[in-house]
Amino acid sequence: MIEAFSYRTKINSKEFSQTIYAKDIYTSLNFWLAKIDDLQNEVFSFDKEVVSAIQSQIIDKSAKILKNDFNHHIVFSIKDIICITYIDKLKIKEPDFTANLYYLKTTEGGRKNYARSGYRPHFKIDAKKEITSAEQIFIEKDKVFPGESINAEIRLLSKDQFTNLLYNNLAFKLYEGDKMIAKGQIMEVINKDLKRP
Repeated sequence: MIEAFSYRTKINSKEFSQTIYAKDIYTSLNFWLAKIDDLQNEVFSFDKEVVSAIQSQIIDKSAKILKNDFNHHIVFSIKDIICITYIDKLKIKEPDFTANLYYLKTTEGGRKNYARSGYRPHFKIDAKKEITSAEQIFIEKDKVFPGESINAEIRLLSKDQFTNLLYNNLAFKLYEGDKMIAKGQIMEVINKDLKRP
């Protein structure tokens, strides 16, 4: 099962927080480095200089990755000031099912850019008019681009609408509003209340 990790860093009285989904703490670190690189200069992430300093210190191993009874943390320096990123393991619910997803190419009507793990489009099956939000936690990757396939853990927001309706190999669609952006197929139903008898 995929786990969630909170990365919290305070630099110059600003606090930055990112949630990372990964199979373990060490994989999450690589995803975090990629995420802060993607989001550098965004309001909720570090600027280019800080991103570069963190990356170089992780690569040359001058940044220390430490563990205590409560969490992991990374110690690095920015302009000779010691900074700490705290890594906390978050509790997340068991997924409702796992699925293989195909994100439509932009030319097929899909998204124009990538989707990141934790994304919540609308979930629809042919047997129901109703839709619900579906949180996707990607397995082995942090993001997926149009035209790519990926395996994911899925958690439905409104589960009761789909009681006893889901089964292995069931096809479904994912939407942004009324625009279909991905097709999926259930690999394994985990939530027994949703599983077709």
